[in-house]
Amino acid sequence: MKVVVTHKHKCEKIAIAPGMSHGRHWWVGKLTEPVKEWPLETHCLHLRTPLKDITFLCNHADFQQLQVLGKCVTGAISDEWMDSMVEMAKKKVKKQ
Repeated sequence: MKVVVTHKHKCEKIAIAPGMSHGRHWWVGKLTEPVKEWPLETHCLHLRTPLKDITFLCNHADFQQLQVLGKCVTGAISDEWMDSMVEMAKKKVKKQ
């Protein structure tokens, strides 16, 4: 796996959001070294949008809350669909 260095952190890409539209590229990394100023953060979320590239340092609870917010917008998502999307997201990294 490729180690990526951006925004003063080092990470290993673990999943890429499948099916993003033009101008968007979202992916998640696992920190390979702790960030001194933010010791509770374990992962990073990289979002390229048409307006801006943004990187967030995150932890497990942050991802749980993102799921809650997503469900507020999309409603219930079937486990089968979610499982298939997770597999696609992991495979996209392996293809790089």
